[in-house]
Amino acid sequence: MYVGIARLEFHLPLCHSLKEKRQILRRLIERVRAQFKVSVGEVDHQDLWQRTAIGVALVGSDHAHVERM
Repeated sequence: MYVGIARLEFHLPLCHSLKEKRQILRRLIERVRAQFKVSVGEVDHQDLWQRTAIGVALVGSDHAHVERM
């Protein structure tokens, strides 16, 4: 079993509220999940308007496939 993980940090300068941030983040997470078939979630900076971090995880039985993703 192979596990691939990534942590991505983003600066969202045009967000002026948590509501705006959540709308952007929801679309981003849905697109990443749909395109790459991975688990995605916000992992840090939940209370900041213009900053976020998302975690991405993938588990597979083939090392080459996990590495490509």
